[in-house]
Amino acid sequence: MSFFSPISHVGIADVLAKGRISGGGSSSSITDNWDAPPEIKAELAFLIIWCIVAVGQFGMIVSRFKLLPAGRIARAPYYLLSVAVFILALKYLLWAINLRVDSMSRTTSNNLAGLTDFLYSVEVSFTPAVLLWLLHIRGRMTFQALGKQSKPFVIQFWKRIVDWSLVGIFLLFNIAITGIYAQYRNLYYSNRLSDQGADNYVKAFTGIKWTILAFSLLLCIDIISSYITLKVSQSSARIVDPVITRITKVALVFVFIETFMDMFVRIYVAKADIYTLIDKINYLYLASAIIQGIARATIIGTLISTMKMPHALTGETVHGELAAAGGGPIGMPTPPVPGLTYTNQPAYYPAPSHPPPAGNPTWQPPMQQQQGYQPPFGMPYNHQQPQPQQQPQPYAIPV
Repeated sequence: MSFFSPISHVGIADVLAKGRISGGGSSSSITDNWDAPPEIKAELAFLIIWCIVAVGQFGMIVSRFKLLPAGRIARAPYYLLSVAVFILALKYLLWAINLRVDSMSRTTSNNLAGLTDFLYSVEVSFTPAVLLWLLHIRGRMTFQALGKQSKPFVIQFWKRIVDWSLVGIFLLFNIAITGIYAQYRNLYYSNRLSDQGADNYVKAFTGIKWTILAFSLLLCIDIISSYITLKVSQSSARIVDPVITRITKVALVFVFIETFMDMFVRIYVAKADIYTLIDKINYLYLASAIIQGIARATIIGTLISTMKMPHALTGETVHGELAAAGGGPIGMPTPPVPGLTYTNQPAYYPAPSHPPPAGNPTWQPPMQQQQGYQPPFGMPYNHQQPQPQQQPQPYAIPV
């Protein structure tokens, strides 16, 4: 996921005044003519667009909760997604206000920027958490569908610990860098920061910034590789999961684009000359607003689209595999496995006069019901006619 903050996480905001490089001056209020450069005006326009998009996506999430299966397991990732989208909309709004309104005091502007950075730190950590949470749920469904014969890689206990550790550590580092930068701003604009203190803040900020980038790449690799691994496992078992398929084909592409863009910006900022950087900063922020907004809207939109999909796995299997998947012996009715719909089953089964003993895979139906059996002469034979077997319906996420 991308960890590029529009306000401070680039590490160059300390060289910029309020409104950054606004050209010919600033207006006294929001109702006056704004003489900012065109690229800043374009950035403000995109911020407003992405804020409206995020508000619309939040409304779609809330309206689609009724389409999800009942139970906390099915809905929990989307609850977290709704919180992330709400924070994202609020972040865009505060970012636009801080960029446009020139009449607020320096203290108010710094506090607003600090709040925006904090919201960014939370939102940018929640989005990969939603992707990993959905991955774990679909992995458990695949595990149950396979009759617990093969445990997918993504739901191994150590793998889940690694996933949530990456998300948690990443969140902590983002909050830490937000606090450090907020304190630096307060000291800098109140003229209480010495040269040695400024150097210490810059060193601490730079170290945490590159640490965040490292965790960004690790999370990106973890999410993409885990989804592809689960998709391959499902394909080899002839299981079709519409949720994993949609996320793998659409969302993961923009996860990679957003992370690559973040890495490019950080390396460019670290290597560029400070005077060149000041000349290019407005265009850098504009490019970030456009690319990050498109990527984030697409990722969230893909996750929202999975709320309307059938939350059950489907697939094809031969009859002999049903017994291995946890059903009864071959030739007997097989109970459906939660989360999986089987096809290509025999349409009729003999109705047993005695239920099969539990846990006895070698059990055979009574001789009178075996195919080709002829009763002895004079012995009554009351053979039940085969009854049609109803095809099992898709099962929702187990709760």
